[in-house]
This record gives sequence, structure tokens and C-alpha cells, in this order.
Amino acid sequence: MAGFSKTFTVSEALRERPDVGRWQVVPPCIGTREVLEVRFDRPFDRHLSGPAIRIVAKDRQVVAGTPQVGDGERVWRFTPDEAWADGDLLLVVHSALEDVAGNNFRDLLDDVVRSEAHATSESVLPVRLRDCGAPR
Repeated sequence: MAGFSKTFTVSEALRERPDVGRWQVVPPCIGTREVLEVRFDRPFDRHLSGPAIRIVAKDRQVVAGTPQVGDGERVWRFTPDEAWADGDLLLVVHSALEDVAGNNFRDLLDDVVRSEAHATSESVLPVRLRDCGAPR
């Protein structure tokens, strides 16, 4: 039977809750089906990010489309089913989304925060679409 080995690299402990304010959004052009890209400040759980992140219009209607996680779980991309309409959007993130260290938007992996300030069930990041002229 052949041997097997796997090497792991360990970094310092990550002891801060995620914050959508540290994420970078690359907005698409209005009138296209270009990808909306969100660059995280750290890797997030690939399987939780699908149901935990959604794009909604200002009227809170969910935008239909396909999410995809890539770049070492540091980027979330969303392709809409239909062209982006004129207007601003919201990136809504459920507080259960965890980074790869197990921290979520309410608690650290090993420290439950009992604070009203962190009792919210979701975080919201405004997204302004780009006006790139005529649709492509």
C-alpha cells in the first residue's frame, strides 16, 4: 500500500468578526449580464456562501442568477439571469456565513458575543451599478 501525506500551512489566529465594509465590489454595467464580483478580505466557507449571500433590488426583490465562488474562496461572482436593470442594488449577507476560521458575523469561533449590536441576522452592502453607455 502506497503512503500518503498532506502538508498544511498554519497562520496566526483570526480573531475578528467578518465585516462587509472590508469587501470590494466590482459592479457590472447597467443593461448587461456582466458578472458582479465581490472580493472578500479573507476566505469564506464555499458551501455557506451560496445560500448566505444574495443580491436584492432596493424594493427587496431577490435578483435571480447564478453565484460562483473562486480564487481560493476569496471571490464571489454573480451572473444575473437577465440584464442588470437601472438602479442600485444591495448585497445581503446572512450572519451565519463563516470565514475559514469559523468566525461569523455575530460571533467568533471560540467566543460568543452577547451584544445587541451584533444580534442582526444579516449585513447589507450597497452596490451601485456602472453606467457604461449603451448596452452591449
